[in-house]
Amino acid sequence: MNSEKGKSNSVVSEGGSTLDVYVTRLSLTQKLVACISVPIVMVVVLAWFSHINANKLLETTAWVSHTYEAIGRGHVLEKLIVDMETGERGFLIVGKKSFLEPFDSAIDRWGEESEELKYLVADNPEQVRRVSRVIFLQKKWIERAATPEILLRQKVRIGAISESSFSMADVVNLIDAGEGKRIIDEIRAELNGFIEVEEALVEQRIESAVDSADSLFFQSMAGVLLAIMLSTFLAIFFLRSILSSLGNILSAISRVGAGDFSRPVEVSSKDEVGELAKSFNSMALALQESIDTAGRNSIYLEEKNSDLVRVSQYKAEFLATMSHEIRTPMNGVLGMLGLLLKTDLSESQRRKAAMAHSSAKHLLVTINDILDFSKVDSGKMELDIVDFDLRLLLGDVAESFAFWAQEKGLEVIVNTIGIEHSMVKGDPGRIRQIINNLAGNSIKFTPSGEISIRADLSKIDNGGLLLCCEIRDTGIGIPADQQLKLFEPFSQLDASTTRKFGGTGLGLSIVKKLCELMEGGVRVSSVPGEGSRFIFSVKLMQSEESRYVIPQVNMKALSLLVVDHNSTSRKMLCEQLRHWGAKVRGLEEGGAVIDALEQWDEERPPLFDAIFIDAHLADMDGEKLAKKIRSNAHFDVIKLVMMTSMAHRGDATFYAERGFNAYFAKPATTSDLFDALAVLVEDAEALSDVKPLVTHHYLESLRNNSRPEGEPVPMAYQAPEDAAIAWPENVRLLLVEDNRINQEVVKGILEDVDLVADVVGDGELALTALRDVNEGAPYTLVLMDCQMPVLDGYEATRMIRRGEAGEQYKQVPVIALTANSMQGDREKCLDAGMSDYLSKPIDPDDLENMLKKWLIQ
Repeated sequence: MNSEKGKSNSVVSEGGSTLDVYVTRLSLTQKLVACISVPIVMVVVLAWFSHINANKLLETTAWVSHTYEAIGRGHVLEKLIVDMETGERGFLIVGKKSFLEPFDSAIDRWGEESEELKYLVADNPEQVRRVSRVIFLQKKWIERAATPEILLRQKVRIGAISESSFSMADVVNLIDAGEGKRIIDEIRAELNGFIEVEEALVEQRIESAVDSADSLFFQSMAGVLLAIMLSTFLAIFFLRSILSSLGNILSAISRVGAGDFSRPVEVSSKDEVGELAKSFNSMALALQESIDTAGRNSIYLEEKNSDLVRVSQYKAEFLATMSHEIRTPMNGVLGMLGLLLKTDLSESQRRKAAMAHSSAKHLLVTINDILDFSKVDSGKMELDIVDFDLRLLLGDVAESFAFWAQEKGLEVIVNTIGIEHSMVKGDPGRIRQIINNLAGNSIKFTPSGEISIRADLSKIDNGGLLLCCEIRDTGIGIPADQQLKLFEPFSQLDASTTRKFGGTGLGLSIVKKLCELMEGGVRVSSVPGEGSRFIFSVKLMQSEESRYVIPQVNMKALSLLVVDHNSTSRKMLCEQLRHWGAKVRGLEEGGAVIDALEQWDEERPPLFDAIFIDAHLADMDGEKLAKKIRSNAHFDVIKLVMMTSMAHRGDATFYAERGFNAYFAKPATTSDLFDALAVLVEDAEALSDVKPLVTHHYLESLRNNSRPEGEPVPMAYQAPEDAAIAWPENVRLLLVEDNRINQEVVKGILEDVDLVADVVGDGELALTALRDVNEGAPYTLVLMDCQMPVLDGYEATRMIRRGEAGEQYKQVPVIALTANSMQGDREKCLDAGMSDYLSKPIDPDDLENMLKKWLIQ
């Protein structure tokens, strides 16, 4: 390689300028420091000038406030002069001492107010002179005009009694002398002059403040622009130097890439680029000498890429394993505590067990939040799209947290008037999770007041549906500067929030991601001290089962009364009943109800067909109001419905004995109102079965019994608490579960619903049990754990479906019991041939409903 070619490939040519040569001797770190330090210095200088201007602006603002206070004090003195003059004149005209009260009061305040004003303007000698002049003139007016005139008028008054020689003519003559008026005019003139001077000062100071603000703005803009220009200049200058050097290196790289190793890069730069050139030369030499090693390195890189793929798989498997390993013992803890609470315990034991059960549920919520966040964050979350009843879902969700809210004294209101078509298609579980998170936060941060849920369903352009739901509370509120980061992971208002209220800070982040997953969003508006309003929207699809929600009674013929102390709840109930066509009146107090009923003419139809009464009214409780109504036999035709709290559900006999025809627990769902009216107003056959009255559970049973044949019963159905479930004859269950604690939990839940199960510990034993069972008593349902030793639940189910446990079991219902909750777990179970799916920890109600679904329906 000749010297001319070497020179042409050098990082910096020898013909470069002295400045270029100097720049090439700087390291990249030094160049970066040079690019950053100059703008930083500019910013510091700008900050110093901004600080000076800001202080000047604050000082001017303080003087403006000071001047306004002086003007106000001047007006106070004017008013006091008017009060003195008015009081004196009133006394001179009427002669009653009571007219001197404004005069005396103004005299008492004058000294303090005038001295305070004098102190305020102590920095202005001319204004001090004016105030001193006003004080002097006021004393002069008192001594030369007011006092003599008042004394003379008093003598005239005394003369009217003691036949004194003084008369009103003397008073008039004294006033006509004009001494008092001249002094008052001087005082007013001085005060007007004082105020005019202060107002001029205000204008000057405001103008000064505006100038300071403008100066601050222009200095800031100029400084920022200058810093940007300098930074840009330095960046371009240094970048040109670096790019020039890199261009030579890139040319050499292209040659090496083409297989030409004959011309290395000549090194003349002292910075990192020069080091790079040296390293490149060494690399090129090493590459030329060891082409075989490069091949081996290629294989190595392929292995590394495979490792990355495996790491991603390991992450997903880790989440699944963690979910299983956590949920399995949690199922045992919650299940055993639930079973323990159903046994005979002392009060102390029950309290401790209940606290442990509550703590375990709270831990499960935290675990679920973390797992859900991990699933959403890694794209493992999926939606389970099914047909569901939106109104029923909202009512169930509200009832699920109403007890907690009512324990804190909070009112829960659910407004679903905006939902005309109740059946929709979407993921009800995720919608329930969103509402639970938002409403749970509202309850947590609301010490008193109410929690309201309002839902509206509207059609959108593509034929789909948009659900907009608002959760409003009267809680502590959220500062404006905290609202933007509220939906970020692990976000709380501050550290004290976590200590006081608990929580992981993941709930709202999960809400946001779930809304986005359903093509919607969530936003918040809040006023600290007044409450918060969370609004979320999600897209749903129309259901083929969609139908209008309309009453099956002639609502237009009904006259109803709603008595509720809570205005929001009362308004919602009235709006819903009017929406259905009824004539509705709302009252707040029981006394107003009695007054309205007493105006009833007995010869005319009753004022109301039914009265909905809140249990807790302002002037009397609902029980007392019912007693007063039932004390008059003429009111017996009116049906009474008690609206009580969740804590008092089950007190049917108690309310029936006090004259109520029905009761349900708040929050009042539209379906409760709908069915209650049907039972109370119509002479239906069902009415004769009400013993002793219509309750929430009875309403649920009516609703389910009236469903068309073949229509699925909603999961929210609850049989009456004292009614046994009518299981089919010869029911035989097989529980396949390797964990002994979970075996006991499931067996305990089954015992509570009058069922028993045979238990085996793995899939192979399950197949054996199915094969060896007596043909006269086959198993009717299998509860199958998914992860077990020897043979897991997936493979065992596949073998059952292939007939390896006997032809009679190829269609037997197999319910998966899994501690996994990752994307694809449900599909994995269904693909293996399982009939349905339950996640651990097993909820007793979910298991009971699942058994009803596959054994009864």
